[in-house]
Amino acid sequence: MTTQDASAKLVEAHRAYRDGDLDRASSLTDTLCADHPQWAAPIHLAGMVARKAGDLSRAEDLMRRSLEMPGSSALERAEYANNLGNLLHSAGFTLAAQAAYRLAIDGCNLPEARIGLARTLLETLRADEALTALDGLPAADAGRAAAVLLRSETLAATGEPQRALEALAAAGEAVRERPVFWL
Repeated sequence: MTTQDASAKLVEAHRAYRDGDLDRASSLTDTLCADHPQWAAPIHLAGMVARKAGDLSRAEDLMRRSLEMPGSSALERAEYANNLGNLLHSAGFTLAAQAAYRLAIDGCNLPEARIGLARTLLETLRADEALTALDGLPAADAGRAAAVLLRSETLAATGEPQRALEALAAAGEAVRERPVFWL
């Protein structure tokens, strides 16, 4: 299989995954992983497919393998680590999720990873650290609904209810993806 054919097959696998055709996505990623055992992208996608199919153990294994492979860009590695963090968080492994999110932040300061890390820190009653994680968000991402709500919740948890309310009041202007009533 040529590199161009493999790339086209990976795009097709992504499309099948996105469309919920897990059998097709799994078949394509299995073929790609067999043909290109050192290519992180199909291995990671196979992990995402496994997660969506409910096979969390296999998903974690594949996602961790994709992180260990050479040749991925810093952004790809950060996205892989963030996805692993999301998997571990959803499975209840908060400390392991925090480590994965930190890896994504260290690699590329991925905003989604900062939000994930802050969420897990808040859940483990480390609100001051959660606020520090949120403070590192780029301005463009600090106004997203998830970040605004998490910052407000974190401020309340640190004993600053007035600042928490101010953050929510200001969110009506900053957050366009949700109506003010939802906030």
